[in-house]
Amino acid sequence: MKIKLVIEGQEKEFVQSFVPGRVFRKTLEMQKQLSEGVQAETVDSLIDFIVSAFGNQFTFDQCYDGIDARKVLTTVVAICEEIINGGSEAIGAEPDPNA
Repeated sequence: MKIKLVIEGQEKEFVQSFVPGRVFRKTLEMQKQLSEGVQAETVDSLIDFIVSAFGNQFTFDQCYDGIDARKVLTTVVAICEEIINGGSEAIGAEPDPNA
């Protein structure tokens, strides 16, 4: 997975190749929260999820301040899809052809 954040005025790319099983579980929780509608607290949870999914390579504040506001939801959805699809492929399930 990759994410680009603007930190101290510079765009930085972060890569996470290993995703712990606990993050898979958290992904399922995030999908449920998103389906229930987005509130301010939901966005806080989403940012915390991103930080966790990337192994704390950046802080909560760096993520919040460094992610383009117009891309918060699409970024989280893309990360969730990558984790879910990767988890499904690992157990031999057919990948979603609509993904």
